[in-house]
Amino acid sequence: MKQRLVSALVAIALFLLTGCGGNFLSDDSGKATSQGVTFISKQAPLVVSFLTSWTQSQPQVEKALKVFLGKQNLDYKKDIQPWLGSEITLAVTDLDFDHEAGNGVQPGYLLIATTKDEAKSRQFLQTWLAQKLITGTELAFAPYKGTQLIYPQVVNPENLVDAARSDDVGSNNGGERNPAPSNLASTFASTVVSGRFVLIANHPQVLRQAINNAQAVDLSLANSPSYQQTRGSLDQSGLGWGFINLPAVTAWLGKHGELTQEPPFASLAIALSPQNQGLVAKTALITGNPETSLDNNPDPQVQSPNLISTNPATDYLPASSGLAISGTNLQSFLAKYITTTDESAEFRESNLLATGLGSLLEKVDQELQIDFSQDILPWLTGDYALGWLPSQDSGANSGNWLFVTDRTSPQAQTAIAHLDQLAMKQGFSITPLKLAEQPVTLWTQLQTETNKQGLKDVDTLVRGVHAQVGNYEIFASDIGVMGAALGVGSQPLTKNKQFQEAIAPLAIPNQGYIYLDWPTARPWLESQFPLLRFLEVPLEPFLVNLETLSFTNYGAKAGITSSELFFNFQKSE
Repeated sequence: MKQRLVSALVAIALFLLTGCGGNFLSDDSGKATSQGVTFISKQAPLVVSFLTSWTQSQPQVEKALKVFLGKQNLDYKKDIQPWLGSEITLAVTDLDFDHEAGNGVQPGYLLIATTKDEAKSRQFLQTWLAQKLITGTELAFAPYKGTQLIYPQVVNPENLVDAARSDDVGSNNGGERNPAPSNLASTFASTVVSGRFVLIANHPQVLRQAINNAQAVDLSLANSPSYQQTRGSLDQSGLGWGFINLPAVTAWLGKHGELTQEPPFASLAIALSPQNQGLVAKTALITGNPETSLDNNPDPQVQSPNLISTNPATDYLPASSGLAISGTNLQSFLAKYITTTDESAEFRESNLLATGLGSLLEKVDQELQIDFSQDILPWLTGDYALGWLPSQDSGANSGNWLFVTDRTSPQAQTAIAHLDQLAMKQGFSITPLKLAEQPVTLWTQLQTETNKQGLKDVDTLVRGVHAQVGNYEIFASDIGVMGAALGVGSQPLTKNKQFQEAIAPLAIPNQGYIYLDWPTARPWLESQFPLLRFLEVPLEPFLVNLETLSFTNYGAKAGITSSELFFNFQKSE
């Protein structure tokens, strides 16, 4: 019943510009702004908007749209295209739209689409909503500030109760209870019908708030200083954009109705544009506290340091790497999030970056029985590269790691020698070996296993391998990975055509790359970050053809950190 109820709760509204009370298509300077954002409040956690012409140039977007509409028994060309205008905006409008603790957390969801034919829009909406009615309800029409709300209302509670009970018995929802029948009317969606916009919401109250925002411009996101600052720093000629209120999104993902704690970042704006077989996303990030900026530059008007054009450490990562991270001065970046003095559960929940990095480094600590923040982090001030490779003989939860770092500083050389001493204290043997004519050092440990005859077999367990190659020290999880780094049966990642295509759109100089081979790394990422599975469900039509994802950071200037992502899709046949 829940799935059908969600469909029945979807609200669609047409709203006339003049009925909204003013000229909201331009700001005070007369510069055009996104049309739909005027309906959205300054507190909205998430907003995404794109031009409908995108579906003609991006087959991935068109496919995702068709899949979504198909689940609603809608045909894009027949039902939507005849009236759809030039822009679609989607938003999470509020963490809890009614702010009533008694009925739990109920986020507000809103879709805004421009329409080019009011009559066809009106006909479609009423026909579609009528088809979505469930037993015991009918469409209601209610005026609100010069507009008309249309929403299902309960007319026969007994039939509604019977329908709810019947559906609950026949469903398999894992023990999740359906809403009480007495609450069904209050959770139904609504519509406003007039002349220029189609609004889709999950409750009449969400639409009322949207109308209020458009009439009282001070409430609108379009007049938020952080929105104007981040959007103003990005190219406005793309085909789509997004704006994320990071504290609110963190609370939304945690299913909180209110903000629990301010995370280090305040807001993020994203501008999307097509690029060959993919999409480029340029981002502008504002930090909530200057001390948590992604650079250490004391002058906010000057571009960040640590910009590089090349990183030789990346040449040691094998072409089979599913994940690659490269850059310089890892210590200055990680120290802000891993060595924080606030280790409370509330801080980790509100800081997704700290949670992800902390979880990863805890695994490193357990595997090597070291303290990463004390034994390794302080001397990672030069070039570095980190790679993850899929394991051929184990499940998705495992894999092999490779880490390359500059060893030219005296501090680095002393620290590397100290790692060998730590390994011996943990009971490992320091075993020298030659691999591809290159001296390497193994951390080994003997272990015994009982064979079929009941006798003990002695085996050597390799816990880690490291080697000095020129100005770099290479650490690997096993001998095979070290061999690949040294060129045994493997080409460098930098010679891989897929990697070259992934980083080609990204500008130089930058602060390094994050490269992801999505089909290869996806199973491992899902096992490490369960939240990813939740996010993948609505994005599956978009992700199914994703080949690689690449990311770089250009540092901060005037308080805004600029970054860029490139989503590269499989070539269309």
